Amino acid sequence: MKLDLVSAQRYLYNFQRNNLNLKQFELWIYEHEELENYFGSKEYLDFISRDYSNKYAFDETKKQIRNVIKLERFEQERLISLLTSLTQITSIKECSGVMEALYDDYCKGYDFLKAMALIYLCSVETDSVTMNLVHLDDIQRQKICSEALRLLHDFENKKLIITGEYEYKIS
Repeated sequence: MKLDLVSAQRYLYNFQRNNLNLKQFELWIYEHEELENYFGSKEYLDFISRDYSNKYAFDETKKQIRNVIKLERFEQERLISLLTSLTQITSIKECSGVMEALYDDYCKGYDFLKAMALIYLCSVETDSVTMNLVHLDDIQRQKICSEALRLLHDFENKKLIITGEYEYKIS
């Protein structure tokens, strides 16, 4: 099946986010000759000629992807999707994975997620290995929803713009 440019870029982004393993990526690259038209002969040749069994292949591939696509477009899309899902939460289980992802994003540099991170930290039980969201009352749910809506509004009005991987601009 032939890919369009955005689908190809999204696949590269998903690899960059560690959502795919190197073997899956390698097989995908070989299946899509149209990538040469999207990324140019040199980049495509680099992808298909890489020895994916080499211990440096993973890092080399991620480095090449950073040069081929603009990660910020897909980062912003991912964050908007996570925030949108928070406006529709109905249970702790649904909320837990999203809040954990946003907490991780906060820890990696998205400081604008501080309020979400604090709510998450106040609502989890931890042991030496895991953090489990166990307590989320109506007031916390309302705060989560309000903060998610505020951030979505900022994205929509271009007051908050993702400029790179864990980089952003607030105006």
